[in-house]
Amino acid sequence: MSSPNVLDYAFRVIESMAFSIHAVLGLTEPFTGCLRNAFHDGGALPSWFWPVAGAFLAVVAAANFSGIDSVVLAAQAYIAAFHSGAVMYHLRLGH
Repeated sequence: MSSPNVLDYAFRVIESMAFSIHAVLGLTEPFTGCLRNAFHDGGALPSWFWPVAGAFLAVVAAANFSGIDSVVLAAQAYIAAFHSGAVMYHLRLGH
C-alpha cells in the first residue's frame, strides 16, 4: 500500500463523513420519511431503496480507509457512480 498524501486523506475524511451522515438518513428513512419529504419525489423510488443505499454508504464510508488500495479504488468508484446517479435523480425531479 502506498502512503496517502495529506490532501488525499483530507478528501477521504470529508467523503466518509458525508457518506456516514447520508447512511444514517437512508437507514432511518422508513421511520422518518425525511428524504421523501425533502425531495418531493412522489414515490419515484421503491421503499426499500433508501435503507439499501444507506447500508452501502456505510460500507463505502468505512472501505474508504482500507489499507488495501483496490478496496479504496472500489470505494472511490462507487462514490463517483453514486454522485452521477444523484445528479440524474435530481435533474429528473426538476431540482
